Amino acid sequence: MTKRSPTLLSNTTSEEEEEEQQQNNTKKKGQLDTRHWFQHVEDIQVTVAPEREGFIFKHVNYIVTNEKRSSIVLRRYSDFWWLLEVLLRRYPFRSLPNLPPKKLGGRKVIYLFCDAAFLEKRRKGLSRFINAIIRHPILKQDDIVNKFLTEPSELSAWRKQNPPRLEEEFKRKPYPIRELEEMLPDNLEDQLQRAKKRITAGVNHYINLCFIMERMIRRMHGQATDFSRYSIALNSLAEAELRYHAGECRNCQHVVKGYELVAKHMQQESSVLEDQVGNATDGVLENLKRFRDLLVSFRDLEERREKLSSNQTDAITKRIGNNRAKINQSKGVPGMESEVERLQEAVKADERELSAQKDRLVFIRFCMWSELIYLHKQQAFVSLLYQDYVKEAIHFSKRRVDNWQDLEAPTFEMPTDVNLFE
Repeated sequence: MTKRSPTLLSNTTSEEEEEEQQQNNTKKKGQLDTRHWFQHVEDIQVTVAPEREGFIFKHVNYIVTNEKRSSIVLRRYSDFWWLLEVLLRRYPFRSLPNLPPKKLGGRKVIYLFCDAAFLEKRRKGLSRFINAIIRHPILKQDDIVNKFLTEPSELSAWRKQNPPRLEEEFKRKPYPIRELEEMLPDNLEDQLQRAKKRITAGVNHYINLCFIMERMIRRMHGQATDFSRYSIALNSLAEAELRYHAGECRNCQHVVKGYELVAKHMQQESSVLEDQVGNATDGVLENLKRFRDLLVSFRDLEERREKLSSNQTDAITKRIGNNRAKINQSKGVPGMESEVERLQEAVKADERELSAQKDRLVFIRFCMWSELIYLHKQQAFVSLLYQDYVKEAIHFSKRRVDNWQDLEAPTFEMPTDVNLFE
């Protein structure tokens, strides 16, 4: 992310120093390999199916296309919701995107089929959701995600026959915990606390940026509409002039011809502005919303960590100590052999549980650290966002200038000498 915007995550000298210190800490202990994170990035297309299903309560289907996996599948909003619920269970300590709302103004979508704007807004939200998942270095490898993108049958039927494992990531896969622990910087908690404050502010800034950009696009659309209306009105005036007056005056005919040329170029101006509206709506605005969603995802992740990382290590440690004390008291006492054996088994079980809970805490911290790095690396894509925005602004500005320059010579040929109009 660039240094020009206060909404970005690393935009001050102190934060650059913090990054350098983080890298130094990492080099001392171990390096997280991120080289593959942004290689072969996939792009998922989500479009609304032309026909709706259902006899009474019709619902919208979405066509989900993935060229890299050579798949085209049909999915409902409820399928996207199910995928998010599954991923929240399987990856509670990863940044997971949010879904767009199913309702608008408290009403169900089944009553809003006439609201094309809402359906388009939801389609774009679903597209950002699934693309955020497929670009995440861990989530994109998930088997359920792959099935969501490639299973040709109706997903609700497939998932009934193939219920997924819902254990969290730490329990499903073996991880080299000691190696992960060695990678973690000593000041990780301090980094997370500072990131939390920046991200909270960043979310608010990006919400404001999206709102302003949407307003700019609406004004541009309004300007395009007014140019078109003016063009139509000017053509109407030209027809009226020719019908009632200009036919008698040769120079008036030249003026009317100028009307028509101005109207033509105003219509072209309207077309260029509409093209720019479409480009900005699908380009810079969607990218701003993507980064807003990314920040919200990390904020939600931090909230989940606070709720789900609780443990009983203190209680287990205390229980182990008490049981060992009982073992020492009972050892060698006639008739207490079975009790000593039971206590020894309990201590072993508690030690295994204590080790597992401590390893889980290490894994959670590793996840938070890697997600923080992933978030930080998005700065490069913000740079691309503004580079593309500037390129497009230049492109459309040139088109508009060319349009008006083509009109300059004909308009200056229009008669301006009052003595010519007799």
